[in-house]
Amino acid sequence: MIIAVRIFAAWIFALRISPGRKSVFDSFKFCLTAILLVIFILAAALPGQAAYQELEGDDIYISALEEEDEYLFEVRGNARFKTEDFEVSGDEADFNSFTEEVDFRGNVVFSSEEITITAGNLIYQLEQERAIFSQEARVKYQGLDATAEEVEYLAQEEMIYLTGGVEGVRNGEEFSAREVEINLTEEKINLKGQARIRLPGGGE
Repeated sequence: MIIAVRIFAAWIFALRISPGRKSVFDSFKFCLTAILLVIFILAAALPGQAAYQELEGDDIYISALEEEDEYLFEVRGNARFKTEDFEVSGDEADFNSFTEEVDFRGNVVFSSEEITITAGNLIYQLEQERAIFSQEARVKYQGLDATAEEVEYLAQEEMIYLTGGVEGVRNGEEFSAREVEINLTEEKINLKGQARIRLPGGGE
């Protein structure tokens, strides 16, 4: 995994250490981590390394995990995570380098070339490319605009699953269901469980 230059710069120039929080600045692990981050930065510049990941925010706190050479990055204020394929923003975020999970909280906005998903909370598993949105989740995709209790986005399978009280509009057609599946590859939408569509003109 590559953590881009902005993380290193944010650490050195914008890091704030809270009282009582054990800081890697006070141990040998700081030097070790700095070396590792420099290696990651250099790796990002090597030929063939097309993918990148950036984590930024107002303040970034870094603490060592029990696992060797693994760290927790806590972003507070205007958190943002970027890759070549998508971008996520929120009030705050935690990135665990061991589990390779990013947890966003508060005013979460996920955006890619075709999809925009908003929610109160997001857990993104980087290795599986799996995103789980909760708390007033909303999906916008082409002519579709829908809300649900929870939204699961599987990037590798190119599928989106909305569950729990799904309601929305697609090209002027209102619909509701317990569950909705969106196949991004085939551009198909399946409504499951108490499914209903209200066609333009008032017919059902």
